[in-house]
Amino acid sequence: MLSTTHLKYPLNILSERNVTARYGEEVVRQGVTAAIAGLALTLLFVIIYYRFAGFVALIGLTVNMLILFGAMAMFGATFTLPGIAGIILTIGVAVDANVLIYERLRRK
Repeated sequence: MLSTTHLKYPLNILSERNVTARYGEEVVRQGVTAAIAGLALTLLFVIIYYRFAGFVALIGLTVNMLILFGAMAMFGATFTLPGIAGIILTIGVAVDANVLIYERLRRK
């Protein structure tokens, strides 16, 4: 606890909260669940809309994620909410790149 005897002005504590590690574990689990659901919906859309090219994109994204998770496991990285968001953004950028490529191929 902070001692207020050495401060020029007294410190008044208005509230104090403790968060257990279990709460953080629950948030990470929910983030992973949301990421998997979003990834599944995105890949389903890509496969339906682009058919065979979407399937090829699915294989590429799967390989990308395997390499990413393999590197994370190799370096002993932990899952945090910003880390999960970064993985989701990586998938989004890869899907966006695939969409741009496929749309340009359609125009020619």
